[in-house]
Amino acid sequence: MRRALSLTQYLLQTGDNTDNAYAHVLSPVAIALKVLSATISRGSLILPGRTPDQVRDGVDQRWHADETDRTLQEAAVKTILTHGASGDRLAAVSFSHEEEIHQVCDGPDARYLLAVDALHRPTSLIENQPIGLTFSIIERSKEGGPVTEGEFLRSGHDILCAGLALFGPATILLVSTGEGVDAFTLDREVGNFVLTSADMTLPSGSDVLAIDLSHADTWSPAVRRYVDERIRSSQTGEGRPAIMRWNNSAVLGAFRAIMNGGIFLLPRLAPREPGPKDNPSSQSVQHSADSQGDQGSHELESAESMPDVADAGASEGSADSQATKDSAPHRWSQSVRNPLGTPEEGVPLIHTAGPIAMLIEQAGGAATNGGSRIADLVPQSLHERVPIMLGATGDVFLIERYADEYEKGYATEVEYPLFHNRTLFIQGT
Repeated sequence: MRRALSLTQYLLQTGDNTDNAYAHVLSPVAIALKVLSATISRGSLILPGRTPDQVRDGVDQRWHADETDRTLQEAAVKTILTHGASGDRLAAVSFSHEEEIHQVCDGPDARYLLAVDALHRPTSLIENQPIGLTFSIIERSKEGGPVTEGEFLRSGHDILCAGLALFGPATILLVSTGEGVDAFTLDREVGNFVLTSADMTLPSGSDVLAIDLSHADTWSPAVRRYVDERIRSSQTGEGRPAIMRWNNSAVLGAFRAIMNGGIFLLPRLAPREPGPKDNPSSQSVQHSADSQGDQGSHELESAESMPDVADAGASEGSADSQATKDSAPHRWSQSVRNPLGTPEEGVPLIHTAGPIAMLIEQAGGAATNGGSRIADLVPQSLHERVPIMLGATGDVFLIERYADEYEKGYATEVEYPLFHNRTLFIQGT
């Protein structure tokens, strides 16, 4: 029986090449991931809890979620910085949730920068769901001196190594150094990551569709058309089924896509237009930016099984609806980039979208922001956020083709019956 290759052996082979000295950065990152895996596996034992007094005084779940974020991300930052400083190749680290750039080493061999999304959406751990982490390694653009923000503002083409770690029943690390994607599973008995899948290829025939249906009224026409066609095809039984999976995590979405195929969509959203608050039939389902969706999967069988996702408003043929329809080009002319970094608009470009895009493309898939390849985007600020669509190349490019058709006027927005407002209330005359 052939002996499994450990990550240590993998890094030794990679590090033999003088051009791949960043392996000396990946090694302490891997050690930090082992430590984090042990910490996270304790689950609720390490999470801040609400005391009986706090429950009685109305300290709500939002506070609990915020404290969970803070506790886990502080642990991740401390662990990564501690082990990152153990070598002499890492110059600085940037974390997605911190403005500060952490200077690590200033020696002549400190040629590399590390960008980390430290435990993406850690509140999932409250529900005992998997949580993840992404990172990328790039080379410094200058020698010596403190690392500045500008050195991190590079496109995905400059990424030397990208990684995604998922902490669940098993801890799995996906790594790409530009020559495919390899998966390593942490063997807790020996304390090392072991190669379990090499040269991974994203399956092209999956029927998984991951998107938050509660925002359907704010999607672009291209996204609405794609989702409508997929779901209607599933209902007729004549086309591809639409197996819905959503938990509001781009990291888990990327992991699922690489392992099982499908498509994950976190598209840009148009601003919601306010509707009447006193009309029960106009209430739409809205989720907060960090709410967690259903972890499971189900195959849609009928329109009635879908949540009511339409916003308040008149029917397609009314004057109000026509006004909204006529304003659609202006509504969707806004940029797909978000330098302000509001949490409603996608994921961090440098810390999350960049490494995810490299992994997806190296596995044979595609990753865009709805208009351009993620890898082609040059960040304008350290914490810029972007929408992300990733998965099977055919599906991602189909949405982009629809968007291009709308933009050039080859297609106009049509009536999508699956997204109409439905109500049990009788409308007055």
